Amino acid sequence: MSLLPLFDLSLQGRADVRGLEFLQPDGTIATLTFGELEARSNRLAHLLRARGLGTGDRLAFFLQNRPEVIDLWLAAAKLGLTLVPVNVLYRARELAHIVADSAPTAVVTTPDLAVHLPAGTPVWDVTALAAAAAAHEATRIAVPADADTPMALIYTSGTTGAAKGAVLTQGNFATNALTLVTAWRITAADRFLCSLPLFHVHGLANGLHCWLLSGCVLRRGSGDVHPTAGTPRGAGPGVRRTAAAGGVRLGAPARGGPRTVPGTVRLRHPRALRDDRDADERGQPVRG
Repeated sequence: MSLLPLFDLSLQGRADVRGLEFLQPDGTIATLTFGELEARSNRLAHLLRARGLGTGDRLAFFLQNRPEVIDLWLAAAKLGLTLVPVNVLYRARELAHIVADSAPTAVVTTPDLAVHLPAGTPVWDVTALAAAAAAHEATRIAVPADADTPMALIYTSGTTGAAKGAVLTQGNFATNALTLVTAWRITAADRFLCSLPLFHVHGLANGLHCWLLSGCVLRRGSGDVHPTAGTPRGAGPGVRRTAAAGGVRLGAPARGGPRTVPGTVRLRHPRALRDDRDADERGQPVRG
């Protein structure tokens, strides 16, 4: 089982339906239909192929959440690329290891993050890449893929040593998404507020994939990862976000009542986890 036939439930089957809402720099809300997302990713796939990328090639992205991450993910599924998501909190030590170990063709990023990459790393500016892609045709590219086709090289957190790259296949992602959409009863009637970082496997596997399979509306909060975590930007009144005793509800109520995740979960910011790891390596007590 590959991913594209599942994505096509929305990209082609719901082409005229609003699929994505996102906050623009001027504070206004922009929207894209599933058909527009299909066209954007097709154009990007044409550009990436013109730059020499093909099945099995690796392309890294070092980005905060933005629509272009979705374009990259969809284009990679169409071309059979292996994407390497990189945590935006990583700096010299982690970046040097991941870039050397994964050996991507290039790293797609922004100027403010590019300065942290090792010297000599091939860098593709995401804004320039999107502008160049817009000049290409929007016809579908789709190379053959199956359950064993690699989709992503995901690096572990590195808390017990150097981060290790784990290859996740299209079959891994497809099975996970089908299971969650079925178990959580996600439908096109739901709304999904995504403030999960898309460099993380949870944001990709449990976020983007469940959205594309179900055809619900995704509202992208900023998703920016920064030292002080707070209320996600972009969470307007049109998105239900309810915290209650014993659980958290995201999206519209499901048939038979609200969906909740039971229990108490302690959330810690990724920078705090990294600081704890560094303290542990120095033999200092961690905050826990």
